[in-house]
Amino acid sequence: MEMMMKYRMYGYLVLFFVTYRYNREVINNLSYKVNMEQDSDALHEKQKVRCTVQTAILWGENAENIKSHPVDAPSFGMMDTAQMRKTHTGVCIRLSSTGTMHLMKQFADNDITNEKEVVVWHFSEDGKYLGRTLLPEPAVKDMVQRKVVDYVVDKDVNIYLLEMLSSGGKSMYHLSKSDVKGKMLWEIKGTHSVGRLDMNTLEGVFSRIFIDDRSRLYVLAGGQSSAIGEFDGRTGKMMNVYALSEGNTNGVAFNQHNIIRNVYVAKNREYALSLFDLSGSSEKTIGDKAGVYNNLVGADKQMNCYTYTSYSGFKKISPEGSVIAELPIRDVVIRADNKSVYTNWKSADTLFVTSYSVKGEITTYIIKLPPEQNGSGATNNYRLVKVDAENRFYFHTNEAPMQAGKIVVFSDKGTLEKEILPPFDLFAIESNFDFTNQVTDGNGNVYMPVTDPEGIKIVKLTF
Repeated sequence: MEMMMKYRMYGYLVLFFVTYRYNREVINNLSYKVNMEQDSDALHEKQKVRCTVQTAILWGENAENIKSHPVDAPSFGMMDTAQMRKTHTGVCIRLSSTGTMHLMKQFADNDITNEKEVVVWHFSEDGKYLGRTLLPEPAVKDMVQRKVVDYVVDKDVNIYLLEMLSSGGKSMYHLSKSDVKGKMLWEIKGTHSVGRLDMNTLEGVFSRIFIDDRSRLYVLAGGQSSAIGEFDGRTGKMMNVYALSEGNTNGVAFNQHNIIRNVYVAKNREYALSLFDLSGSSEKTIGDKAGVYNNLVGADKQMNCYTYTSYSGFKKISPEGSVIAELPIRDVVIRADNKSVYTNWKSADTLFVTSYSVKGEITTYIIKLPPEQNGSGATNNYRLVKVDAENRFYFHTNEAPMQAGKIVVFSDKGTLEKEILPPFDLFAIESNFDFTNQVTDGNGNVYMPVTDPEGIKIVKLTF
């Protein structure tokens, strides 16, 4: 009897501790969830975050559509070359000084050699489709390769295109201007040369072009010599060359008044921010030992800079180097039925999914991952690929070499509903945020390209 009493007391103690621990975990999780929701609401209220679909161009064959152009995505569960997974290519966005948007399809490795049509689509500031321009092909004998380096559009919808051409075993640059109807107005051809820079003959290494509201075209040279060439956009005549401080460029931004570069100065072993004032044709360099301007994607009229990385999200940084605002975003998905925008962020064992409705309502959903769902390395990568009409969240995870991964589906209450194998061509269901081709306007709005089964969406983010 005494032994039975001891076992019974032991059982009560175990039951007490298990129950206490369970209740404590529930309380902690509920408290954590409430606090995070309050913090998230406060963050959104403080920063007045807005995230809306600005425009969309659907897959299709008509003039106002864009042809789907699937490309190989070998990093996603490739088994062999016969089973290469596909993904959609995105678009390169450009904004004119008047706020109009212009899109060019992003080709694999920027190679347009075999493309029958190289098109720029035009949209008003509020996203209305205005038309498209079919760009002419350069008249180069025996051309074997054609690559887009950069393009810009001016306030009169003239298109300036910088290309790299290969012919006769040599590489050359081709800089041209075409009007909105696709008629080439002028062109300049020059030699690709790593060791020499001559803006008059367009000889050197060139990476970016910019156009201001005075129709001044600026060509950024890199390689061993960093410089900016100023051209008359109306005639193509070279006007001035401005030498820049040395450094490997890690990011470039343009705000109509300044060309801003994030550079790494090897001899000093530190980063710096280069500000080239177009009005005064002068350069100012700000030390950046901490590298806060790394991965620069844009700048506004107040000279605030915007950076993005997949591991820290967006940051808005003052000219003095102070972080004004941060917004962690890893994925962007547009829900098909109501056009709400969803973003995703993972921190430790928790997923944060935030929805932005067309009415401006912001809701954050918090998903606490069970231990068996929270691995390390590849298994720790949860990529939001879809949100369905029942507000369920589809995450692609566990992708690794020779592994296709799996799709895990959570309810908006945080409950794991099912695990399924992904379809072979995941792009048939997935949304994909292309964080390499985003741009920023003078007011600090960020324009993000997102591909999904319907087409390409441009999401406008304000924070």
